[in-house]
Amino acid sequence: MIVLNPRLVEIGGVSYDGVRSVSIDRRARRTVLEWSDNGPQAVMGDAPERVVEIRVSREVTRDDALSLEPGTEVEVVLHASVTSSQSGLRRVRVERAMVEGVRYQVGGRGATQTIELVALSSDGSEDPVEVDSLLSVAT
Repeated sequence: MIVLNPRLVEIGGVSYDGVRSVSIDRRARRTVLEWSDNGPQAVMGDAPERVVEIRVSREVTRDDALSLEPGTEVEVVLHASVTSSQSGLRRVRVERAMVEGVRYQVGGRGATQTIELVALSSDGSEDPVEVDSLLSVAT
């Protein structure tokens, strides 16, 4: 999932401005493959260990003292819609996420901050990402 120019991004209860994009990637950390005696192609596959990675990319327009420490557990909430109207507005929430890293890139056009997080499941089987439709949101 990718959200471009979200209306609201909160990490650990702090609202972040200048967010260009939030990506939520799902990857297998370990896979299991099995083959039959009938040929060289795999016939069964599973991903028993998975990870949900969140990447927040934002433009930094002034000195930034909002630093997150790796290993810190935070809640991540964002509001986004396909158009600039309230139509199709949805909330994406990750109740528990661990900060994996914070990087800065400085160039001729300014600075970009990238916040990398790993979503944490409450019990190991629940999807850590909740997506809800919102009828209206105070902005």
